Amino acid sequence: MTRIPEIDTSYVNRSRYLQAAAYADLDLLAVEIGLGFRRHWISIGVTTEVQLPGSALPVDAAGCPLLMTRDLSGTLHVFHNVCRHQGTRLVDAPCRRDTGQIVCPYHSWTYGLDGRLRATPYWDRTPGSAPSPEEMERLALLPARFAVWFDTVFVDLSGTAPPFEEWIAPLASRWSPFDQRELRRVVAREFRLAGNWKLACENFLDGYHVPWVHSQIGAPATGVNYSALKLSGDLFGAFMPQGETDKPRTADRLPSFPGLPREFIGSQHFIYAFPNTLLALTPDWFQVFSVFPDGVDRCVEYASLYLVGDGALAPECAAQRDEFIRQMWLINEQDVALIAKIHAGRSSPASDQGSFAPYWDELSAAFHARIGRLHGSLQTGI
Repeated sequence: MTRIPEIDTSYVNRSRYLQAAAYADLDLLAVEIGLGFRRHWISIGVTTEVQLPGSALPVDAAGCPLLMTRDLSGTLHVFHNVCRHQGTRLVDAPCRRDTGQIVCPYHSWTYGLDGRLRATPYWDRTPGSAPSPEEMERLALLPARFAVWFDTVFVDLSGTAPPFEEWIAPLASRWSPFDQRELRRVVAREFRLAGNWKLACENFLDGYHVPWVHSQIGAPATGVNYSALKLSGDLFGAFMPQGETDKPRTADRLPSFPGLPREFIGSQHFIYAFPNTLLALTPDWFQVFSVFPDGVDRCVEYASLYLVGDGALAPECAAQRDEFIRQMWLINEQDVALIAKIHAGRSSPASDQGSFAPYWDELSAAFHARIGRLHGSLQTGI
């Protein structure tokens, strides 16, 4: 019998609903990018995307062009994707550089995938000339502060965010039984949404819509057994102790993380990491989304889906694997269509009269409160 956890509904009286301007005002979006995306740890992709030596992947991180590289020795780097000469963007598309070099398209300054400046043609107007060794070192690509966790690359564009290990510690502790070395990325996809970036995050935290929008994965009774996890002001989400076992499956189960404690067997975690990272973890799969605004009424999600262990990649698991991927992408496609409808209503002044459902919306209220704090105060009227 499904047990509904005890829920503290007093948060409804403590929280304010974000007003329409929060989804439609360019000035507020600029605040969110400047104070949120550029001053906190944001996810920009996964290391699997630059798995091979010589790989380079450009990423637009809230208006800042970045470049993930894997140099020929196998070391991962994240740089600002900007030539040190006149600021030209260096790389436009994912690529492999067997030479280990990147050439600026403007004046052919050449950099190694380790960021070092290798050549500056006709530096003093003569063939083969170059700056002094000290100047060459000074003009290396500018590195971005980064960290890797659960294959996900996080960057701090400001260089002033707390140490990553401190910031992620509450979630890292909770997820310590899951051996992230077992992750195997099986597919990735980009989703473009006709809605404000915050709606993608809110929808991820909203369990109330699941039985109605994603009815293929269960009736309402399968969604009521969850508890809110508030690990820190930046890390919160839902834990469903029987989330995997409650939901119908059309494919046989794939391999699971070994040695999990009983409390996590059959469970689901859905965790939001402020400002742009959505993390879902179960005993047999993991998914991460990086969300970026593309205007007040558009956003982009970069999604990577993982299975567990080499056994999940075996040929005999192909049918299960393909069906699982199909199911997961269907859920995301349903949400993409839904968010366009939410944005159309939420950006209307009529939505200023919106309210929370006390038995469902604790996490939505926490998200609204976090955005309110970003803007300075919940009393600012947004």
